[in-house]
Amino acid sequence: MQSCSAYEAQIEKAGWYIAEWSRFVRVNHDTFRFVGRSATHMLVRSGDGSWQCDCAYARQSVWPCAHARALEKLLDDGVFGPANAEIRSRYEAKPSPLGVVALPAQAA
Repeated sequence: MQSCSAYEAQIEKAGWYIAEWSRFVRVNHDTFRFVGRSATHMLVRSGDGSWQCDCAYARQSVWPCAHARALEKLLDDGVFGPANAEIRSRYEAKPSPLGVVALPAQAA
């Protein structure tokens, strides 16, 4: 089981990844690649609509990783949508990592 501090760290990292939204690259409708500083991760939409990441945290936790949290927020905000120039401009200034809302836990 992950500690509370590990969970909080994932929320903070998601805020950084939202600010660096261009690190997410759409591969196809159900797949994104996240280009990190030390590794590249693949995120795939599962049958229930949630995003599954191949990072170590996601493999060990019932909570979504920072990559999946950030991608979910960016998609919800329409950053990767067709009319995204105005929306993307809002992400040019780095938001506070504390402004990231935690996604609900997924059923195991």
